[in-house]
Amino acid sequence: MPENNKRGIPWYLFLLLPVIAIVLGFSITNYILIPYFFPGKGTVDNEVPAMSRPSDEYFLPEIEIYKIQVGAFSKKENSERLGSRLREDSMPAYITQTSPYRVITGIYFDKKQAEDIKDLLIIKGYEVYVARETLWGFSTQDKAEMETAEMFAKFLVQSGSWWYSFYNGNVSHSEWLENGKNIVKMGKEIQRSIDALSESKRTKVYNTADMLLEAALQCFDKALEYANLGNINKVIEINEEYIKNINNFLLKWE
Repeated sequence: MPENNKRGIPWYLFLLLPVIAIVLGFSITNYILIPYFFPGKGTVDNEVPAMSRPSDEYFLPEIEIYKIQVGAFSKKENSERLGSRLREDSMPAYITQTSPYRVITGIYFDKKQAEDIKDLLIIKGYEVYVARETLWGFSTQDKAEMETAEMFAKFLVQSGSWWYSFYNGNVSHSEWLENGKNIVKMGKEIQRSIDALSESKRTKVYNTADMLLEAALQCFDKALEYANLGNINKVIEINEEYIKNINNFLLKWE
């Protein structure tokens, strides 16, 4: 038989074939397929991502508001008639300026306090509706801004509690006066904090809050003055002014 001059494939090529296949597969995937289907990927193995320092973020939860309403009328004289009756019962009566003329006899930031005043009014023979509203919370990376917002929220809550205790009678007269003085101090501290904020932080919200603080502090000073004189009717009249200021603030906040 004639001799076969063809040689067989060297054995070591069988070992190299898998390695070559792996290298080709990696190259095709990393440099052809990935860049084609996912632009920007596949050729960044040697890039070092920039290190960024995570910043702190502060959160202020939402604030619940409870408006106690005892009537809404299309005619202002009807609302004024109901307001006179409330004042005779030693309760405040703020009447909104446009129709329907709502008669609001309290704004609180604690549900139980609102319910207690509601029950007190029902006993006196009033039909009462508690309207729930919300001041939305927010987040910021500015610690000073968050501390200011937290103090303002605390001021609102304690202000509502102060007026609640006036009608509920759950604290002594001297304690009520002392609590009022402390709230005034808190309000002035918040004003200083708002003034210290940078111009970029002096948003419409803080300007509105600052205006409310100024009006509320005037109400507290007058209420404390009349309370020291024992003029309860004047204190209730000042509370009506306070309710008006809070209600207007909520409208502007929206």
